[in-house]
Amino acid sequence: PHGMALEYIITADVIRFDAVPEDRAILEVRWSLWRGNDRELLINKKSSFQTPLQSSKYDVLVAAMSACLSDFSHEVAKAVVEYYHFDHQN
Repeated sequence: PHGMALEYIITADVIRFDAVPEDRAILEVRWSLWRGNDRELLINKKSSFQTPLQSSKYDVLVAAMSACLSDFSHEVAKAVVEYYHFDHQN
């Protein structure tokens, strides 16, 4: 919301998000974590996640792609928590 101070800002550019049929789902993303109050860049990295496909069925593909997104969100959340604890260790 307008006027609200943000503690951290995350930007993400998806480079690749697809699947190799009957092989694996792939997510490649370049992402950054910024400290909100001073716009200091804390992390700038490219991450890649892969999840094997157990079959060529659509629901298996969707589940594998969802797992890639989950892995990415956990990586970002871990980074935010680490910086939050660092910033608030008083």
